Amino acid sequence: MLLKMKWLYNSLILLSLISLWPQAAYAASINGTPPASATVGVVYSFTPTVDGTVSSFSIAGSLPAGLTFNSATGTLSGTPTAAGSFGNIVISGFDPNLQTSSTLPPFTLTVNPPSPFSAVAGQTIGWRVAHSSTLLPNGMVLIAGGTSYSESVAELFNPATGSYTATGSMTTARAFHSATLLPNGMVLLAGGENADGPLASAELYNPATGSFTATGAMTTVRGTHSATLLPNGLVLIAGGYDGSQLPQSSAELYNPATGTFSATGSMSTAHAYHSATLLPDGTVLVAGGLDGNRAELSSAERYYPVNGSFSPTGDMVAYRTDHIATLLPNGTVLLAGGSFSGTGAELFDPSSNRFSATGSMLTGRGTFPASSRRRGASREPTSPCSRQPRRETATGTGRYRLPSCRARSTCTWGSSR
Repeated sequence: MLLKMKWLYNSLILLSLISLWPQAAYAASINGTPPASATVGVVYSFTPTVDGTVSSFSIAGSLPAGLTFNSATGTLSGTPTAAGSFGNIVISGFDPNLQTSSTLPPFTLTVNPPSPFSAVAGQTIGWRVAHSSTLLPNGMVLIAGGTSYSESVAELFNPATGSYTATGSMTTARAFHSATLLPNGMVLLAGGENADGPLASAELYNPATGSFTATGAMTTVRGTHSATLLPNGLVLIAGGYDGSQLPQSSAELYNPATGTFSATGSMSTAHAYHSATLLPDGTVLVAGGLDGNRAELSSAERYYPVNGSFSPTGDMVAYRTDHIATLLPNGTVLLAGGSFSGTGAELFDPSSNRFSATGSMLTGRGTFPASSRRRGASREPTSPCSRQPRRETATGTGRYRLPSCRARSTCTWGSSR
């Protein structure tokens, strides 16, 4: 018994001495492998793991634009804005107890250019051609009408989920119409055509209720026209095909406050399949398209809301139909592609009212309006799908069916209409 007590006493003394003995200090360390690649426009993030106590972090090397470093957590994150290779990046963590640093191996971060397109999870409720798509204030996209399985059906695209859902149907089926977001958040859909022919009717979409309601009718039927929201809140409706399937020069204004259309000054030349761009001074550039003889145009003109008149500008460098026109931050307008313009592009300078050539695109882009004809060539309908002149089989309505994409052409050929 005495021996056991003595052994216990000695053990307690030994444990006490061990607890008082100085312990060896271990330096803190950081670990992890940062991703070596990133993509412009895609979020990048890396945070090292920590073993021990680290009071702060530091980074050395050149970082891609758009990325930031958090010295409290060691997180390198952000959305890259420019492509390139950024080498010899080093992340370190500081141990306040031993006054030492732990460092990750140097790495190179390569930022790749953005992918030109990305697939979305969903698909539209049905196929559509010559429909409208309008970005709403809530971030959804309204897809309405078109030559499709049902021309009055509309749906909403949700970018957050990549899915489409049905919304209210239009009061009138329509394709080749215009869709304009108004200051009050509603969308004006005007003109176009359906199985009964060209339309003068218009309607409003209310995102709050998901419903369409009729509004006043245009002063004349129109399709493939332009619709431009002016700084005064009115909408300029210009050109497009008339009831005889010919481009027209007339224009009109829609007043959201009264829900009515009224005539304004006419263009100096008939335009259809043209572009219309609101300029910084509040005027509107109308350029190219097809004239009253369905021949492509190089002419352009400006609309002046102050007196409701159009005035010609200098001609474009090339004939353009169904092209794109984009206002640039410097106030000039980029016009590119089109049915007869190949890869060519040009710039419009509002201060001089003149166009000048700019760099060409890598690939020609544009569609061939079905009722167009090349200047100096015989009139013949062309398919917007095949982009090759061809005669189509006339339907009972006098239109031409385009089998390659199931879209109806609004052209005439010979005496079919």
